[in-house]
Order: sequence, then structure tokens, then C-alpha cells
Amino acid sequence: MQTMSVTDLVNGLPSSFHAERANNLQAKIQIEVTGEDAGEWYILIHGDTCEVISGRINSPDLILTATSAVILDVFSGKADPFFEYMKGHIQFSGNMALANKVIKLFQS
Repeated sequence: MQTMSVTDLVNGLPSSFHAERANNLQAKIQIEVTGEDAGEWYILIHGDTCEVISGRINSPDLILTATSAVILDVFSGKADPFFEYMKGHIQFSGNMALANKVIKLFQS
């Protein structure tokens, strides 16, 4: 069984984006992944569109920082993002209301 990498997961986010849940959201989200499959990406959400770009963006609305294992578990639905936050395994900085919404935009 092949395991998914963080790069695969992040690059696949636009196809798992639930535009109907976005409600005309405009957001810039920085993802900082540490550990084995480290990297930096940002997500641009403009209403019903979602784009993922490798690298950093100036003035993100939200910064999400976690290890690759936690990112994979959270976005796959295996782990609750707020439980991981309470355990200190994932950090959010910026617009915390957006943090609550962003995971729901991509989970099935």
C-alpha cells in the first residue's frame, strides 16, 4: 500500500475543496510543515476557487504549522484538528475563526 506524502496531499487540496462551504470566503493560508516531508505552501481561496502554491505568501490570514504526520492525519480526517491543537501538535496563528473553517472546507 502506497502512503500519501504531504506534497501529494497539499497539491490535491483544490480537488477536495468544497466550494459550497466557502460562502464567498477570501483567504490566504500559509502551511508550514516540519519533519520528514517538510515544506511550505500557501492556499489562496477566492469564493468558489482554491489554488495551492509552493512557497510563502506575504501577510497570510492564517498560518498553520505542524509535522507532516499531523498534517496528513488532520486533512485525512484521522485526527481532530482542535484536539491536536490542544495537545500542542498543531499551531494556528492569525485569524482563529478561519482556522475553524478551513479544515471543514477540505474534509469529506
